[in-house]
Amino acid sequence: MSKFSNEAGKGWYTGRESEGHLTQQGAQVGMDQAGRAALLDDAFAYPEFSSFFSPARMRARLDGLLETGSPYLFRRDGLLAWLGQGAHAVFINYLAASGDHLTRYVGEMMAAFEPLIAQDRVTLVQIYAVSPAACAAFEGTGFQAMSEFLRMRFEPAGPVTPDPRVRPAREEDITPIARVAMRAFPNEPWPLESWEETMRLTPLKLVAMQGEQAVGVIMGSVNDETMMISGLAIDPDAHGGGLGTVLVQQMLAVAHAEGRSRVEVLADGKSRVVQFYERAGFNSLYPGFYLAKEWRS
Repeated sequence: MSKFSNEAGKGWYTGRESEGHLTQQGAQVGMDQAGRAALLDDAFAYPEFSSFFSPARMRARLDGLLETGSPYLFRRDGLLAWLGQGAHAVFINYLAASGDHLTRYVGEMMAAFEPLIAQDRVTLVQIYAVSPAACAAFEGTGFQAMSEFLRMRFEPAGPVTPDPRVRPAREEDITPIARVAMRAFPNEPWPLESWEETMRLTPLKLVAMQGEQAVGVIMGSVNDETMMISGLAIDPDAHGGGLGTVLVQQMLAVAHAEGRSRVEVLADGKSRVVQFYERAGFNSLYPGFYLAKEWRS
C-alpha cells in the first residue's frame, strides 16, 4: 500500500527551480546565456523535436526559470528535461518528440538527475506523463502511477468583476493560508513548515477572507501567455459557500488583466474536480498520469 495520496500531484511543489548547472552529454556546463543557447540550438536542430516545440518559446521559458534559480537540464536527441525544486520534493519536467525518445533515454536521464536530487533534502520526486507509454517508461525507473489527471483550459474572453473577499496574498498571510491547506488536505504528510515554504515559493497566490480570517487560497504560475492553476484549498468550515468558484473566477480576472490568453489546470481525472472546472468554463485537453517516487538520500 503506497503512502502517497492522490492529492500529492496537485502541483504544490513546482514554484521554484533548483540552483544548479546545465547537464549536457554527461558534462557540467555553467548555466550562462551562451551555454543555454548552445544547448537549445543543439536540441532544436533535431527535426522531430523542433516540429513539436517552438525554440523561441522554450528560450523564454528557460529565461523565466533563471529568474528564481538555474534549473538542472538534461538533453538528448528528441528529449529535453529539467528539474523543478520545491518544499521537500522535486518535479521532473520534460519535452519529448515521441514516446520512443523518452523510452530510449529515461534511464540515462534519471542516472544524470539522481546525484543532483541527492544534494537536496527531498522525500518525493514527482512527474506527469501524458501517455501510457511515458507512464510505463517512468515506472521502469521506480516510479509508481498514483492517479490519472485531465489537463483543462479556459480562454478568458473579458474582464471579471472583482470580489471584495479575495485579494493577493501577502507575507503575513503565509502561515494562515498554509493552515488552510493543511485543513483542506488532512491526509497529506507535510508539516506546517513545508506548507509555508510551498506558499512562499509559489509566485501567484490569492487568498479568500472571511472577516479577518483566511478561509481559502488559490495558487498559480505563468509561462508566456499561459497561466497555470497549481492548487486550490478551501477551509472545511467554509465549504458550501461557493468560495472555490470565486477564487477561480478571480484568478481568471488576474489572467485577463495581465493579457494571458489561456488558463490551464491539471485536475484529478477520477474526481468531482473535473466537473467543478467544467462548470467554471474549462474544456478538457488531454488525459495523463501522475507518478511519484519516494526518495531516500
